[in-house]
Amino acid sequence: NTPYRGEDPKIHERVLGIQKMILGQLLNRNVLNRMVNSSLYGNQYEVSVYFNDLNNAIFEMDKNMEVNSFRQNLQVVFVDRLIRLAKNKRLNAMVRTQLHHQLNTILKMMQNSRASGASTDAHRAYLVYLLEKHFDE
Repeated sequence: NTPYRGEDPKIHERVLGIQKMILGQLLNRNVLNRMVNSSLYGNQYEVSVYFNDLNNAIFEMDKNMEVNSFRQNLQVVFVDRLIRLAKNKRLNAMVRTQLHHQLNTILKMMQNSRASGASTDAHRAYLVYLLEKHFDE
């Protein structure tokens, strides 16, 4: 029985925390390097397919429609993590190649998307900004 203190439940922060935790595992440097190495002894899930699947799960559904606030948060965190990973020299070259490809794919997708409302348009413009900034460095 906690008395009401006027504090909102911070739903977006809670969901984003869970999303970050999951992305942290899916994009862990050791996991990605292991995927490449294990392809030599039986792993048939190629890194390129893995990244395409992640990209599709995070972006495809929203391609030409309004992006809700939960997915906007997820997409920004995903792009941030891909950019950070792309700069990591301790990653296998195959993984860095796929990261570059995925970032380029996302950039083109954002640049070619249809107008979908002020919030979504601003969100996509921000992703374009992050990606162009990365490619300009």
